[in-house]
Amino acid sequence: MKNKMKTLEKLITSGFDTDEKIKNMKIEDIFKIKGLTSIDISNIKELIEAIKNKRVIAFFSENAKEVK
Repeated sequence: MKNKMKTLEKLITSGFDTDEKIKNMKIEDIFKIKGLTSIDISNIKELIEAIKNKRVIAFFSENAKEVK
């Protein structure tokens, strides 16, 4: 969960501070964010899916194995 929160902090400081902005991110937006790791990119992909599926709490939950 810690790395997911760090990823969220990076998104917020880069201006992606609402569900709608995150959900509508394009790959170009992701690559413009400085300091992202491959884990961050994976987390962003999963977060976008979680927002679309209304499963954000499950995404951040330590017990959630997979967000569909």
